[in-house]
This record gives sequence, structure tokens and C-alpha cells, in this order.
Amino acid sequence: DNSTDAVMVGQVENGLGTFSIPAPLPVPTGTYIMRLTLSDSSNSAYDSGSGSLFFYFDSEQFLVDEPPANGVAKIYPTVGNVSSTLFRISTLGWVDDDLPLQNRFSWKFADGTYQIVSAWTYSSSAGNILIGKVGSITARAEARDTLGSITAAYTEATVQENSVALSEADIASSLASIASAGDTYATLS
Repeated sequence: DNSTDAVMVGQVENGLGTFSIPAPLPVPTGTYIMRLTLSDSSNSAYDSGSGSLFFYFDSEQFLVDEPPANGVAKIYPTVGNVSSTLFRISTLGWVDDDLPLQNRFSWKFADGTYQIVSAWTYSSSAGNILIGKVGSITARAEARDTLGSITAAYTEATVQENSVALSEADIASSLASIASAGDTYATLS
């Protein structure tokens, strides 16, 4: 039984009423109905048998959706060089009833900010990611079902200094590879 009671708070003045309902969130996944109960007596419960006049209105059934679950994020390679290694973030293993799923990919540096590297897509990976900062990064793969529920999986990678200085040709080659992919989200940061 997924029933949740709520109490009307407020008053009626000049035929206009105001009220608020405490949000019973989070609620378990399931099917629900919303019931609006009106009474001619304050502080009377709908099922109290007090003799008060009650009106109630039920909504249609609606679903509280569960987000996708059990997905994993992967990044390849897990160790690469600054401004020369092209990384790829991928995801797999998501379980959800509301298919198809869309994915969005991003990475985060130590300062906590995320750089989105793909728009919502039906693809399970995003590549040609050229990272211009040295350090540990967290890659995030988000999954969104057709009802809009979103969840994420994370993985780690390390971006290290190049062992040799990059030539202009090396940098131009990396940038050309990104440009030829036609991916407007491919990044150099």
C-alpha cells in the first residue's frame, strides 16, 4: 500500500482558499493516485465519522519512476598524456523498464566543475576527448530513461605530463583528429 496522508494547512477567505501539502518525498517507486479532500469542518479526518460534510476528488493513477540502475562508466585509456591523448568515455550495463536510454558524458577536475563532452545521445560512448590539464579526472556517464529519470556512474583516469615536448605537428594532428570527427562537444581544456 503506497498511501500517504497529508494535512490541509491554510484558511478560506472571501471564497478563496490557500493550502499547502507537505511533500512526502522521496516516495518509493510505484503507482499512486492523488486525493484532494474538502471538508466543512477544520481538523476533521476524512474517515473519522464526525458527521462533517466531505468531498473528495481522486486523480488518475500516475507512476513514480525509478531511475536506471547498475550501470558502469569506463574511460580509455585510464592513463594518458596532457594535450595529446584522445580519451573515450563509455557506459554499459544499465537496467531500466523505460527504454530506450539516452546517455550524456562529462569529466570533472579536482575543483569540482564538470565539463560536458556530449549532449544527450543514444550512443554508449563519447570519444576524441583531449584534456589540457594535468591531474586526476573523474569521468561521469549519465543515463536518462524515457520518463526523464537520471542517474550516473563514475570512473577515474590520470592525465600526466608528456615525457617529451609536443611538436606543433603533434598538436595540429590531435586537433585535426578532433575536428574531423565533427563532434561539437569534443573538448580541449
